[in-house]
Amino acid sequence: MIILGEWLLNSPLILVVEDNVSNLVLATRLLEKQGWNVLSVDNGEKAVEIYQQHDFHAILMDVQMPIMDGYQATRKIREIEKTTGRRTTIIALTAFAMRSDREKCLEAGMDDYLTKPIIVDDFFSKMKHYLES
Repeated sequence: MIILGEWLLNSPLILVVEDNVSNLVLATRLLEKQGWNVLSVDNGEKAVEIYQQHDFHAILMDVQMPIMDGYQATRKIREIEKTTGRRTTIIALTAFAMRSDREKCLEAGMDDYLTKPIIVDDFFSKMKHYLES
C-alpha cells in the first residue's frame, strides 16, 4: 500500500512508514494539515524502495513491521546514503518507551524517537525542529 496525497510545491516531503492503518492515517493527516507533502508505505522494504525514488526531508519509521522492520530499513537507507552523499532525518515511531528501546533506535541510525500513541505537541515540536534545521 502506498498513499499519495495532493502535493504542494515548495513544501517538505515526508515519508511515513507504518503498518498500522490507524496510526498511518493519523500521522499522514497531522502532517498534511501543516501543509507538508506525505508519502506513506506499510513496511520497511517498501520504504527503502521508495526512498531511492524521492528526496525526502524526513522519514517517520515504525520499528515493528512485517517483511522488514524499521531497524533494518534504517540501516539499509543509511548504507544507500553513503553512496549518494545525502542524509535524511529518520524519526522512530514506536510503542516501546524504555531507554534501551531508544538506544536501539539510535544505534540503527535513527536520529530521534517518538512514542505511540502520538502526543500531538511533541510530534509537531520534533518535526518542526528537524525540518527547520
